[in-house]
Amino acid sequence: MAPRGVFPAKRMDRSSLRGFVDELAASERFRAFADAFPADARVSEAALPLVLATLFATLGTPLVCLFPEDEHARDAADAIAWYVDPDAVGLFPSRGVQPESGLEPPPHLVGERARGIEVLAGGGLLCASALALAEGVPPPPARPVALRLAPGVGLALEELVESLSLAGYERGERADERGQIAVRGGIVDIFPSTGREPLRVEFLGDEIEQVRAFSPFTQRTLHQVERAVIQPAAERRRDLVGPDEDRKRRSSRSRSRVSPSSTRSLGRRRTRSRPSARRSRHAGSRKQRTSSRAWSGRVDASSSRSRVRERRSVRRG
Repeated sequence: MAPRGVFPAKRMDRSSLRGFVDELAASERFRAFADAFPADARVSEAALPLVLATLFATLGTPLVCLFPEDEHARDAADAIAWYVDPDAVGLFPSRGVQPESGLEPPPHLVGERARGIEVLAGGGLLCASALALAEGVPPPPARPVALRLAPGVGLALEELVESLSLAGYERGERADERGQIAVRGGIVDIFPSTGREPLRVEFLGDEIEQVRAFSPFTQRTLHQVERAVIQPAAERRRDLVGPDEDRKRRSSRSRSRVSPSSTRSLGRRRTRSRPSARRSRHAGSRKQRTSSRAWSGRVDASSSRSRVRERRSVRRG
């Protein structure tokens, strides 16, 4: 067995799989299917991502792939991105909450839906679930727009914070979760709704000096970021939402952020309160027993006195 580090780890190159797209597109059978599209075809589940990627590359037009569930759409989008440009593949999942519930969708779902619409508008391929299409989206004027950040872009810190607030980002002390921002001096920490790691944007006057990714646990910077796309964290612009709806949104997010540790602590509090209740019940039963004993003692004492009186009266007689 070779020692660790002798064979360096290698990542699979996505471009090596694009040769399969060229091979399938060159076949006569697939060309006939593409010319007759839309047409019916039976495709195995394993080959479906390759067929969809080849169809998208052959047609050269926007393509919407409809799936029964969010899970199927997500798996297909991840697989198709291995054969074509990942930036040209989008996902459109469902909101995750019922519209009549009054709850706000999670920021990561809002960001994925917004990115999916943007990809489709740019001529890309969109994988969507049936429920997501049935739910619909707000009209374009009411939807927040994505923000594009890069070093050297002229943008003031106040303008960035205001734009993020209108897009549904919540300001706090730290950006530990998706949809949060934090401001410290000339630095703005952002956890994008579709990002895997938060970003730290540093300003020099009214210009972005640098953008770096950092760890939400250690708060240490990881690497430089050349460009970043910040998708919105809310379906509607905050300046178009009433105070009642904004209050419901904040309460729904606070309820959804109850951590497992807090629930365990609540469970401990409940278990700790049970012995006290038992002690109170035992104390009450002891009081009842002592009171009954005292009463029985009074009865015994009165009965003994009456007997003594009877004996005295008999002797006198």
